[in-house]
Formats: sequence, structure tokens, C-alpha cells
Amino acid sequence: MIRFAAPGALWLLAVLPLIILLYMLRSRREPMPVSSILLWQRTRHELATQLPIRRLERSLLLLLQLLAITAAVLALAQPAVRLAAATGEATVIVVDLSASMQATDVPPSRFLAARRRAIDLVRSMQGPFMIIGAGSRPSIVASWGDRSEAVSVLNRLQPTDGPADLDQAIGLALAQRPAGRNTRPRVIVLNDGAGPLRHHSAGIQFITVGARSQNVGIVRLHTEPAPGGTHVVVHIRNAGRQAVAVPLAISLDGRRMISRRTIVPPSTTTVVTGSVRGEGAIKAELVVPDVLAVDNTSYGFAGMARPRVLIVGAPDRALDEALAAVEARRVTVSRITPQALEQADVIILNATPPVPLPSGNYLLMGTTAPNLPVVAEGLVRNPVISRWSRGHRVLRYVDLDDVQIAETLRLRPAGGEVLAEGEVPLIWAFNGNGIRAVVLGFSLGQTDLALHPAFPILLSNALEWLGGSAASIEAGQSVTVPAGRSREARLFDPAGGVRTLMARNGAFVVPSLNTAGIHTLAAGGGRRQFAVNVPAAETEIAPSVPPTSPPAASTQTGSDPMISIWPLLICAALTLLLIEWFLWLRTLPRVPSRRAKTPGRVARVIGA
Repeated sequence: MIRFAAPGALWLLAVLPLIILLYMLRSRREPMPVSSILLWQRTRHELATQLPIRRLERSLLLLLQLLAITAAVLALAQPAVRLAAATGEATVIVVDLSASMQATDVPPSRFLAARRRAIDLVRSMQGPFMIIGAGSRPSIVASWGDRSEAVSVLNRLQPTDGPADLDQAIGLALAQRPAGRNTRPRVIVLNDGAGPLRHHSAGIQFITVGARSQNVGIVRLHTEPAPGGTHVVVHIRNAGRQAVAVPLAISLDGRRMISRRTIVPPSTTTVVTGSVRGEGAIKAELVVPDVLAVDNTSYGFAGMARPRVLIVGAPDRALDEALAAVEARRVTVSRITPQALEQADVIILNATPPVPLPSGNYLLMGTTAPNLPVVAEGLVRNPVISRWSRGHRVLRYVDLDDVQIAETLRLRPAGGEVLAEGEVPLIWAFNGNGIRAVVLGFSLGQTDLALHPAFPILLSNALEWLGGSAASIEAGQSVTVPAGRSREARLFDPAGGVRTLMARNGAFVVPSLNTAGIHTLAAGGGRRQFAVNVPAAETEIAPSVPPTSPPAASTQTGSDPMISIWPLLICAALTLLLIEWFLWLRTLPRVPSRRAKTPGRVARVIGA
């Protein structure tokens, strides 16, 4: 594509017909020696009355002149051209890797259909391109580069059992720039539209795969200790528009313990409960053929050993009774030493002076620590709890209404997560740098929390989150586990694969667990298990087509840099003129040299 900065100069091309006309009017006479011009004098008037127009003949000189003038005029118009290598826009393809993309309503599956479309796009593109995998943590899977390598990467790409953070993926895509370009790339998102999307920036094109919304799945599995066993609670969600009868099977370490059949109304969540005896891994499974199989199974634990707890600080009867109620294992030591601290899974600091904490799991009540990203700036009297995070594992099933607090620390966090607050943060959680901590800004002596049913539930949740030997998390989440004295750990996934993790800053950072099932982390003779389940939102598979935003002005093809070619045209015009001048010189008749003729003439006279 060619563009002219001064297109008005092209009007000068009108001189080309004039040059041709002058060439036809110009008479060409060949010099010829005659003995006398007397006879030619009579024809002068007759020659003057005739028009000197002649037929246009082939002339290389004329052609060179016309080409030179054409090149000069085009140069004055200042043309710029976009080379073939830069013809296409820079494009970033975002591929949804969420669990809902495993749905088979589009054969063979939504993901495979999207991957096939992405490969077709890569093969048809003219400009540079990049591929981003949109999982729980979006990443660049193929950078600007080789087309065959990008196709190979796409063929190896697989969906996860977790969510897709499309907003972060789109933000990552919009921030990319190929070498030599400063314009924002075009973004193409291949997804099923089954999740919320807040990004509606210009230059984003959505290609949606998916056809059906009918699906049923387990959105939550929860276990609670019960007399003589474990109480299992299964939440089943019907995301379709028709009631579905589903058989439910609950197994403990591979042995089927419960079989139920329940009818789930459309767009409704049904709760099924049961009890199992023993300890081990629980698997709840819906025996129903539907388009999304990955959410038909959920995992949990029953009867797993409670964490070992060490209390440091002032004794508290209410705390002792609550620990006994949740069946926590108390650790008794004669002296607080680093070795004694390592014997406990969770350390409770009850109104102790602030001291730096080594790596470990801590429940702090009425105190803080200098190496936590939270400081206490005085006291606050009679705060009122106005909000708490019911969705966090520490406050699951915890009701803090009517809880009175006489005095609390004025906490000012610089990180972590505030779980409950009034005019100041009241309960705060932190996980990082080898330390996992829950901080209550008040001690039990300054509140009536211990008199409410919420306290043993809060304590049980906190102990499980801090140091339980087993935990349930959503696919796509990462976990940080204090390493203690261990420097190396092995992570076993549900398929039997093994990864080695090295301790950093006193902790093992377990990467995003993207496969549903039981994962086991073994270190220092102990182990910790994680039940990884499909997020509840992935059961809602109804496709939706987000509005494709109009392309931004900076992403138009015309905004790409163009190459000026007028210097080349100037050089071409000068070259053509030099060639024409050289050929014209060769057409001139040669004048005999006087010196060359004199010897011959003398020789003829002498010979005569």
C-alpha cells in the first residue's frame, strides 16, 4: 500500500503528453554535403508553410526522458510504502484455559475447537503475533516469532481444572509491543464466555465457542467432625433449565460408603448430606453423563489428624476449653526453644510482647510481631464489627453478630487480608515469607467472643487453615507451607507425577495446582495433603458473547510505520537522465580530425 505525503505534486505528470507532442513537432534533418545551396533557396517558402508534424516513432531516448520525469514527479509527491513483512497488524491471541472449556457441547470440546481456530489464525496472519494462555495466572506461551513454533506450542496447550483470569490476560496482551513498533496490538480472545469479564477496552475481538448451558456439577464438598465419624456435605448445582435426577456416590479411600439419588431443580443448588466412619480421602461423584465431566467429582478429607498446638503466653480457660472442643492436640514443653516450637503445627501467642517470629504457623491474640506487615498504633475502645469475610476459610460458618469487644489494638496492615473490621481492622490474616498467621487485635479477656458459638468454629477453621495436615482448595490456587528445618520437599500430583520443591525464605511455595484431585507434599518425614476441586463458577457453562470493541485508532493498519521511497525515486531519475545523455552523445556525428587527414592528402599529392 502506497501513500503520498504531497499528492498535489502528481498533477505535474500532465507534462508528459506535452513532451511527446514536442517530440512529434520537432523536425529531424540529417546533414548532407552539397555542391551548392542555390536550388534549395527556392523551396524555403514552401518548407515554412508546411507543419512539421511527424509520426511518433520508437525512441529509446524519449522513453528514458519520460521515465526520468515520472520518477522525479513521484519523488516530489513523497510516497511511502508499507513492505510486505509489515503489512499485518501485531496481534495477540488469548486462549481460555478454564475448566469450562472442557465441555463437549462443541465437538470434540470447546477447548479443542478454540485451539483449532487459533492455529488457523496463526497460519493466516501476515504480521507479528503472540499467544497467551489464560489460566488462573495468565502467561505468554509463545512470544513474537516463528510460525511453526507457535503452532507446535498450541498443539501442546491443554485446559486446566481451574478458572481463567481473562481480565489479567487481556491486560497482559495489551501491554505487549513487537520489536520496532510502539502501537498497541490487536487482541483476539478465544473463550466460551462462561465467566464474568470486566475488560471492554478498544481493539479486543472475542471469538466465542460453546452452544449449551445444560450442566450439573458439585460446587462444594465440606466435611465436619461428628460423633463416631465425619459429616459430609455435598452441594450440587443444576445450571440448566430442566430438572435433573442425579445419582451421587461418596467414597472413602476408594470404598463406596454412600449412594444417593436426588432431583435437582433447574438453576438451583441442592444439598446432600451423609456420614462416614474412618479417616482418609473422600471422593464425591455424580454418576451422570453431561457435557462437562470435570465438575462431577469433588474431593475432601475425613477424620484426618488435628494439628498440634502450642500455647505461649498467659493461660486462658476459655481457650483451653475451645481447643478441647475442637479436639486439637496440645503440645506441652518445659521451655520455649526453637526446637520446642518445631514440635507444634500451630503456635498460639496469647497477649505476649511483640517478638520476631521464625517460620511457622501462628495465631496471635492481642499482640503482633515486628516481622509481620502490620503495626499496632495504640488502642481502640468498644469497636463494632461491621463486616467480615464469610467466604474466607477462617470465617466459614462464623457469625460475628452481637460480639462485643471492650478494647482492641489499632491495627494498620501493609499487606495480607483483613477478615473482619469495624472502624479498624479486627481480624487479619497473612501468608508469606515462610509465615502464616491469623491476628486477632484483641485478647479473649477483652471480648465475649468465647461465649458465642462462633468461637470454637473460628478456632477450628483457623487451626485448619494454619496447620492442618489436609486442606481443600480450588484449582488454580498456590499454597505456601512453612518448611521448618527441611530444605527439600516432593509434591505428588493425582496422576503420580513428582516435583521437587526447594525451600525459599523458610517456606515451600507450592505452584498453582491446576489439576483436580489429591495432591501430597512430603517433607522432613511429614506430609500435607491438598484436596483440589473445580471452582464453583466453572459449572455455569452458558456461553455468552461479549461485545467486540471497535478497534482503537492506534491499532489501525495505517498507524503502522511506513517507509519513504522518494530518495530512491530521485536516484532513479538521475540515473535515467545520465543514461539518456550517454546514449544521446553516441548519436552525434563524428567530426573528422584535420590532423588525421593532412598526412594522407600530402601522400596523394606526392604520389601524383
